[in-house]
Amino acid sequence: FAVHRYELAKKRVALFVVSITAAAPGGADVAKKEHAMQLLERYPWISTLSIAAFGGKIDIEKLNPVMQSLVRSVMREKGLQGDGSFDARDWEAIRSWAKQLAFKLKEPS
Repeated sequence: FAVHRYELAKKRVALFVVSITAAAPGGADVAKKEHAMQLLERYPWISTLSIAAFGGKIDIEKLNPVMQSLVRSVMREKGLQGDGSFDARDWEAIRSWAKQLAFKLKEPS
């Protein structure tokens, strides 16, 4: 980021977070605060057009044992059920955000 600081400061930036936290009920706002806002605090010269958070997909079988344990622990902490594999992608919410973003990008800056 720092290398391109001046160019990024001129751009309209959209951020999205994909996380286990966002998959939990009411977790999208928490995920934005925990992840996107930390980024913006670190790089205050970035001006965001939009920020969103979405649940993702995890296939526990593809992770190493340490990551499997970590994912299961985070899932328990967030109140999510399952063995560690899940697909919390909300394609309709993602499409809706993308459409809104496209509309905003057409507006003059």
